Order: sequence, then C-alpha cells, then structure tokens
Amino acid sequence: MNNLAYPPVQKAQAKLRAMSADEQERHWAESRARALSDEVTLLNEAHKDGHKEGHKEGDQHARRQTALALLQKAQFDIPTIAICTGLSEGEVRELAVGQTN
Repeated sequence: MNNLAYPPVQKAQAKLRAMSADEQERHWAESRARALSDEVTLLNEAHKDGHKEGHKEGDQHARRQTALALLQKAQFDIPTIAICTGLSEGEVRELAVGQTN
C-alpha cells in the first residue's frame, strides 16, 4: 500500500504519518472518530424507534378499522368487539359514536 504512486494517496499517507506523530492531532482525530461513531449509533437508534412507532400506529389503525367493520355489521356488542380487536371498550364506544355522527 505504501508503494502507491497515485498523488492523492501519497498526500493522504503523508498527512496520516504527520498526524500520528503529533500526540494532540492523534487525540483530536480519535475524538472525531468517536463522535462520528456516536452520531451513527444515535441515528440508527432513532431510526429503529421511529420504525417501531410506525408499526404501533399501523397496528392501532388496523384494530380501529376492524372495530368499525364489526360495528357496521351490528352483530357484536361493544365488549365483544373490544376483546376481538384489543381496543378498550371506551375506544370502541368512541368509534360507535363517531360512526353515528
């Protein structure tokens, strides 16, 4: 790798050698590398949290849609719909009231 004749590579290698020789420069380079790594970790965690939240909202929406369909059929009472959908009876009542308005 040290035998590469490409000028940008030679320049980067020279800069790396100079930075490695200087204790303070090495400290700053390591600090920057840690900060960049931390930033990537935080962004990945935020992405995962957002993904989980999206799934929760999607699941909630699907349960509400199922409850509405069951209410429209008028074959089930509110407690039964609540059990089947995982919604609370209060949420099913709100859907039933919203459906009549």
